[in-house]
Amino acid sequence: MRLYLAMVDYAQGSSNAKVNAIGLGWSQTITPLPHHGLALFIDFDASEIGEIEADFVLLDDAGEVVKDPDGSETRVKLGMRPDVNPDAEPVATTVPLTLDIGAGMPLPAGKYRWRATVTRGNDVSETERPFTVRDQVGGQDATP
Repeated sequence: MRLYLAMVDYAQGSSNAKVNAIGLGWSQTITPLPHHGLALFIDFDASEIGEIEADFVLLDDAGEVVKDPDGSETRVKLGMRPDVNPDAEPVATTVPLTLDIGAGMPLPAGKYRWRATVTRGNDVSETERPFTVRDQVGGQDATP
């Protein structure tokens, strides 16, 4: 199993294993966080396809789980079974997962990373996507 995680402005999965996305691949943003999302692509060999669980967690620069203003961990777990025809000849495939994250989290300026861990039976794969949060200056993005 191989993983690729992208930060996106917007992503929506579809029933035919495609992702509709806008603003892929950024690594800098402002606080409070604007609306954004994650797109995770899971590449399977034909022998690996089966039920999976994906765990998304937001970590700070020290590796600690970030908590939202209510004190809850910023963690989401998703379970799924890829829709594969069991009678078809096995072939490698890519399964996308998307996660939509609403605007407004007041993260302090600094370095963060989203970690995605995918489990299938005893097989565990992990990937991370780092990003930087900057303060706004006078209501404007502080990017020079």
